[in-house]
Amino acid sequence: MNNSWSSSKKILFRFCFVFFILIILIQNNGAYPFWYYIWMIPEQIFAKLVPWLGKEVLGIKYIIGTEPSGSGDTTYDWLKLLFILILSSFGSFFWGIFSKPTKNYDKLYYYLTLAVRYYIGFMLISYGLVKVFKLQFPAPNLYRLSQEYGDSSPMGLAWTFLGFSKGYNLFMGIAEICSIFLLFRRTLAIGSIITLMTTMNVMMINYFYDVPVKQISTILVVFTIFLLAYNFEELFNLFVRNQTTQLSIIKQPIFTKNVKLFFNVSKYILLFFAFFFVAFELSKEEKKDGDDAPKSKIVGKYSVKNLNQIKPDDLKTIFISNEYSAWARFANGKNERFSLNYDNLKNTIIFNNRTDSTDKFTFKYFKKNKKLAGKFRNDTFEIVLEKENITKKYLLETRGFHWVNETPFNR
Repeated sequence: MNNSWSSSKKILFRFCFVFFILIILIQNNGAYPFWYYIWMIPEQIFAKLVPWLGKEVLGIKYIIGTEPSGSGDTTYDWLKLLFILILSSFGSFFWGIFSKPTKNYDKLYYYLTLAVRYYIGFMLISYGLVKVFKLQFPAPNLYRLSQEYGDSSPMGLAWTFLGFSKGYNLFMGIAEICSIFLLFRRTLAIGSIITLMTTMNVMMINYFYDVPVKQISTILVVFTIFLLAYNFEELFNLFVRNQTTQLSIIKQPIFTKNVKLFFNVSKYILLFFAFFFVAFELSKEEKKDGDDAPKSKIVGKYSVKNLNQIKPDDLKTIFISNEYSAWARFANGKNERFSLNYDNLKNTIIFNNRTDSTDKFTFKYFKKNKKLAGKFRNDTFEIVLEKENITKKYLLETRGFHWVNETPFNR
């Protein structure tokens, strides 16, 4: 059988091969188990090389942070992508010049699809399980419920919408877990179709609600389209031309029985880790931090009680959402987020500003009368905040589900 590739197809494949492999290695995002430990030393090299590229070559004046910040769209991340594109262009160019002539890259294509399938599959299985256990999108807390609607950010609005419903989280999670079909060649086509829908939805939310995971979600969409491309012609004949067709299965290189056995055993061990082990760990985390987990006594709304005249920039309220994070609300309506550290011996809580590492202040917590007291930033006097006994139930918490609605209940 003659399976010669055209020159343009070879050029495109060489670029895609180098680019995809570099993305998987450098922007692994926890897809492969234990990859973080394998890539620790190379990442240290990138942490020095990439900021140099931004500063010396592109002329970026501000400091390029390399530490995790919760965002996947930092300057460092985009510079890494640019670096990968440059390496891919040069790598594929020199590959084409110095490689021996070949009819096709069938074998390399198989191995590339294998790496991409596992990259997407393992990443989405973990994403899906986090949604099944409802840990990614928590239910709206007191801070969100009492916040003025127009003051929420687009991402905050999306998180409130998605966090409201357990059922929708379960639906999203199961859809993402269906990426498990990508791990088997016979179900690759249906897995790619389902996964394209889920990743496209995630990508659009990230784009249009300004969620800083745009880069990785776009990569997942591109990778999925790459996998689906193997059956583009067959799917076009089926859905557009309405013709009888048969989907193709990616051809596997000829392996010995022992090699096949090794690959199969390795696959199911990885699947066990990616699914059951992760699910076990998340189930423990759900009991600790899920919507129905017992709340710490310190969680709640604390309002300033000892300021007679409130200036616009004065602290007004602190919302402690859980043991690790809090929001501060000021008289002018501004809100700032803080992470929390505890000193149990002194009964103090250290508030660390999420966006400014130099902004820290300490309050003492009085368990008996449920108060916070301390100096806030540069204040010369002590501020006292008293925990409020919240009895109000918001409509978002009480409305519930109704099969019958005589009129739309849109408030």
